[in-house]
Amino acid sequence: MSLPTPEHAIPGFQTGYPIVAALDLLGRRWILRILWELRNGPIGFRGLQAFCDQMSPSMLSQRLSLLQTTGLIYHTEESTYSLTGTGQELLQALTPLQAWAQQWAEQLRGQEETESAQTDLERSSRPMSSSQSSQPTFLGIAPRFVVRELEQSLAFYEQLGFQTTYHDEDFAIVERDKVSLHLNYFRDFPKGKNSVCWIASTDIDALYQQYLPAEARQAPLQTKPWGFKEFTMRDPSGNLIIFAEHIPEADASIEQGA
Repeated sequence: MSLPTPEHAIPGFQTGYPIVAALDLLGRRWILRILWELRNGPIGFRGLQAFCDQMSPSMLSQRLSLLQTTGLIYHTEESTYSLTGTGQELLQALTPLQAWAQQWAEQLRGQEETESAQTDLERSSRPMSSSQSSQPTFLGIAPRFVVRELEQSLAFYEQLGFQTTYHDEDFAIVERDKVSLHLNYFRDFPKGKNSVCWIASTDIDALYQQYLPAEARQAPLQTKPWGFKEFTMRDPSGNLIIFAEHIPEADASIEQGA
């Protein structure tokens, strides 16, 4: 995944505004947590790992390297990590955001309490029915992949632009553009039991170019007889992801004849 720096375009944006680069950096998993833990002074590698819920050494090393490259922390002579002046200024700039977040949380809590009270009132005044006439409706679908190493898989899907919305020891959910993937870690990984997921996209040519730098087994972009342009990738555990865009029949005939 490209390094988020000012004046360079960020995936998903056609601009290089510094604020966009900053938000992209801070939105990456564990970045804010590491900066926050360093707010009171230098901490060593193992100390940071303990403060950050025992994240894997490879993920911590990757994040520390990124923060050093972007000038927010530095490695001291005592083999600890500390905020640079720029890093300290960043935390100071986030102080108003912390106050706003607290106010926001209180507002949402009050809103939830009000809605809950209204729901209880409606239920208590609703007449009981002897039969249920409502028809269950499916609301969504999410492929579930079995993975060998959860942190490695999360880092891979982050390269593809997915954001982690839930993560515990054995399970995680990643999302991009309202598409969710569920990742299950199994200690006894079943050999040859890989899954397949088909994801429809717009602008498949741009997506293919965006994903070229990703470290993954990747099949080239091709036009298929059934009216789609597709390419495939495999995640570190061998699960197959097919990215596809529907193309008009006339365009498909032209591209296949080319």
